[in-house]
Amino acid sequence: MPLLKRTCLVGLSALAFACSARGSSLDDTAIPASAKWVIHVDVDAITKTPAWAQFEPKLNSRPEYARKKTEIERLFRVKLPADLHDVTLFGATATPQDAVVLIHANMNQADLKDLLSRSATFEEKTMDGHQVFSWDDNGQSRSGAFIGNDRLIVTESAQTIVDTLNVIAGKREGLKSGALLAGSKREPTTGLLLYVAGDQLATLAQQAGAKNQVVGQLDSAWIAVGADAKGLVLTSEVMAQKDEVAVNVAKSVEGIRAMLSFADPSDERAAALLEAMQPLTTKTEGKRVTIAWPVSNETVADLLEMLPENGGPKPQPK
Repeated sequence: MPLLKRTCLVGLSALAFACSARGSSLDDTAIPASAKWVIHVDVDAITKTPAWAQFEPKLNSRPEYARKKTEIERLFRVKLPADLHDVTLFGATATPQDAVVLIHANMNQADLKDLLSRSATFEEKTMDGHQVFSWDDNGQSRSGAFIGNDRLIVTESAQTIVDTLNVIAGKREGLKSGALLAGSKREPTTGLLLYVAGDQLATLAQQAGAKNQVVGQLDSAWIAVGADAKGLVLTSEVMAQKDEVAVNVAKSVEGIRAMLSFADPSDERAAALLEAMQPLTTKTEGKRVTIAWPVSNETVADLLEMLPENGGPKPQPK
């Protein structure tokens, strides 16, 4: 059932990055100790920012977005963005099949289960005391379970569902504070909007077939995007395997700013981005690199206006 696959798994998680609702901070109690990466989007907090107020009308004016949004609202009987709270993704490897999606939203569980049950392979069973449903979606196995009244967990393996539910129930070890949670525990601003972290990055890069040599020399990294009254604040920390790698990471960030400074003076987008990057700072301490980048509400608005789809300048010919 292509529609089911497209809507249930891709649609909700994609809209979580593009829209927002009432927010929740990162709930580490649902993440197993085996997780090596995590992405959390507080879709509630995003809608409360001036940046979202600038961006939402432009997003709604896009026919493809409006069509998908309407389709999801109709199928799941929800109102977007008001019924979507937050989305968390995590996994023990870089393999897409191991990714777990945890959706926090207002949802009618009966309607959702009815939609899933339209698959001829739909099955619901009790596993280790948990109700888990599975189905075949266009040749791919999917499993899911409800957590309370407003959370849904989806992944490929029913056993992964059970393991995660046992973490929430306190039957299995959950994620401890450390590389993956450092950014979420050090929120630099009043509201955490987006949090991305990875541990054992060299191994993850190898699993994903990444060719970037720098990534293969990193131990861990996290990025947190927050918001306050003045605008957005991006904070990041990278732990390299060697001191010289950390220096190269910092140089790479500064290199982007240098490249923009040499752009064609007529390239308005490059000039706008260069101006936006002026407050960005990097600091290297041994193997650790920290990055702080405050972006004012005015700058965010200017950058949005520079997008071609918003009437900004077209890309420069090469």
